[in-house]
Amino acid sequence: MNEKSIEWPPRIELARLPTPITQLERFSKRFDGLNLWVKRDELTGLEVSGNKIRKLEFSIAQALADGCDTLITFGGVQSNHCRSTAILGARLGLKVHLILRGNKPLMADGNLLLDYLAGAEVTYLSVDEFNGHEELAKEIQQQLAQRDSKAFVIPIGASDEIGLWGYIAACQELKQDFSRLGFTPDYIVTATGSGGTQGGLILGKALFDLSCDIVSFNVCDDEQYFKDKITSDINKWNERYGYNVNQKSCPSQPLMVT
Repeated sequence: MNEKSIEWPPRIELARLPTPITQLERFSKRFDGLNLWVKRDELTGLEVSGNKIRKLEFSIAQALADGCDTLITFGGVQSNHCRSTAILGARLGLKVHLILRGNKPLMADGNLLLDYLAGAEVTYLSVDEFNGHEELAKEIQQQLAQRDSKAFVIPIGASDEIGLWGYIAACQELKQDFSRLGFTPDYIVTATGSGGTQGGLILGKALFDLSCDIVSFNVCDDEQYFKDKITSDINKWNERYGYNVNQKSCPSQPLMVT
């Protein structure tokens, strides 16, 4: 696909981009004929660093475009995604309600402490109760609507058809990196925890004609879960944005290493 034909959805610049790409020269010497490079996405910011912010640039932009004043999202008690959402919400003047999986600790620390310092409202659900987190979010939306407040729900990890744009855009950035550095990698390797980064890379590979394969290490669930999840997200992305990018046009299937 011609890059100029891509119609980008709303986006708000929140990350420090482009992030550097660094060759691991000494570590690569341990492997015969292998050169390792790292895309330094831990440098996307300070208090909101990591891959979450790339996806939230699109998720929060959509929330603002929809006229929302509140963000609702989910994760574990120490979720990096929830911490990023809480801080970005505070930065942008949006209220944030976090639904966290686990029991309320006696003392907040780590990311949870930052959630509270950013002013987020927190609801805790036990591991068994967490299966109902989406229903609870709908109830909170309805309660807020009765108070003339409009909430936008962001899924775990911002991994849905909107969040996929974060790593579609990252592929555009990677293509520029590869051109500037004069090499094309055989593989792009990522961890997969909610599927959004991997799904975005698969779409970005097709949209920006990258020849490398996408390989993912799943940090939870199993291979079939992520194949189903990512395929569903890609189908929803096609439907929402009017594209027809499918697995046949993505030579790299969602390859998982358990």
